[in-house]
Amino acid sequence: MRIGVPSIPRMKGVSSTSHGQIRVRWGRVHGAKAYKLFIKRLDATAPELVTVTTGASHTVTGLESYRPHSFSVQAIGTAGTSLPSDSILGVAA
Repeated sequence: MRIGVPSIPRMKGVSSTSHGQIRVRWGRVHGAKAYKLFIKRLDATAPELVTVTTGASHTVTGLESYRPHSFSVQAIGTAGTSLPSDSILGVAA
């Protein structure tokens, strides 16, 4: 690992907070200045960027209810971006 590149974040969990919404949580990593959250819909070929945030959770809105969505996160540090986390699956109510 290069100096300044943070470790890979670990996903902590997902929960359906409301109709069409999922809250995604991950663990903070040392040296991270921000996090990129990605969603991959099961019929998509590649993940899409949802947001860049300094927090360790984010509520994703506008999701299709009762369909699985896969989420992953990358940590952004001063010298680069970590590899993606393992994916976690969530279903919005």
